[in-house]
Amino acid sequence: MLKKSERTRPANVIRHDPEAAQRHLKRQLDSLERDNHESLNDVEGLINNVLAQQEDDSRRKRHKGSKTNVYSAKTNFNVLLEDSRLELLSPNSPSYLTCAAEPSKYPPRQFCSVCGFQSTYKCLRCGMKYCSVKCLGTHQETRCLKWTA
Repeated sequence: MLKKSERTRPANVIRHDPEAAQRHLKRQLDSLERDNHESLNDVEGLINNVLAQQEDDSRRKRHKGSKTNVYSAKTNFNVLLEDSRLELLSPNSPSYLTCAAEPSKYPPRQFCSVCGFQSTYKCLRCGMKYCSVKCLGTHQETRCLKWTA
């Protein structure tokens, strides 16, 4: 008697959708930008930072020679680029905007979307990479695009 394999794929599995993956990636990047954005261009924010620092300093003993740093708040990379005014430099001078490198001769490395280690497996539903059964479980519980399509 032949036994039927239990490892067959169900017919209703949703395949990898590149557009959904791009939307998901854009949403994640926008969320990271919103979490890390704290502009130092507004005067009210600077005043609040200085007042909070002075209040903290009045509570604890201050060491001689230490100064408050008004610009210690977090800023994202786009704000730093805008503040550096690189567009005013001549196009011939080297800067972040004018630097370029040729494409790599090696294939791109693939990393696990859960833990960041090197991965060799892909999710059948959304196409994201994972490296182990534990990461697959975490991915399916929390990160898989099957619910956002």
